[in-house]
Amino acid sequence: MTRLVLLTRHAHSTTFGEPIADLAAAACAGMLRSAQNEYPGQIQLVDTEGDQPDLAVLAAAAATGQPQIAERGDRMLAQRLSRAHNGECLDLPADGTTWLLAGSASHIFEEIAAVPAPDLGEPVAAGKVRVRVETSGVNFRDTFACLGILEDSPIGKEAAGTVAEVGEGVNSPRPGDRILVLAFASGGSYAPMMDVGHQYVVPLPLGWTPTQASGLFCAFVTAYHGQYELADVRPGHKVRSSAHQQ
Repeated sequence: MTRLVLLTRHAHSTTFGEPIADLAAAACAGMLRSAQNEYPGQIQLVDTEGDQPDLAVLAAAAATGQPQIAERGDRMLAQRLSRAHNGECLDLPADGTTWLLAGSASHIFEEIAAVPAPDLGEPVAAGKVRVRVETSGVNFRDTFACLGILEDSPIGKEAAGTVAEVGEGVNSPRPGDRILVLAFASGGSYAPMMDVGHQYVVPLPLGWTPTQASGLFCAFVTAYHGQYELADVRPGHKVRSSAHQQ
């Protein structure tokens, strides 16, 4: 099987604060990271820091089989999860204060912070459901909101959890029910608790985990919007759909 290896120079940040020198190459690498989902094992990204990389080093990097690898000095770095240092963690209230995560006025990810949410300390309003959030999905709209591309848009658009309380006039769901939440009409789902209109929740599908469920809404709402509202697809129409392996 033939493998495509993309060589870039300082197009990838390996630590907090490491600058990216080649934005065009970074964009190209991002596109190929998506292509890696469609062609697993056939595309490899190698990022170096020198203008004249050693061919033996590049061969060694390619031989690792890692989908993404970075040469920094005499080290080869591959992506791994690790525990964050204290200085890299969000400071979350520990005194029982109700809060949610919000973007900053400067529109940079490093300044996302927990802000007070006093409404969540009050009785739930009529027609609304108070949800104890277990998982929250992350999607492209959150990125746009944090960068200021979408103005006045809270972050956190979909979640799964358990109903904690319901407001006056809500007959379904009931406290204790496991649900999915479409959070567009709320303050955001990156929080321990959230309030949302009862019409924006549905039961958690049988056999689904909250992690699976919290990534459902935005993908299918986006597909519905694109096909039904923008493309005006209707029964009897012939359409071509492209799906890629995840």
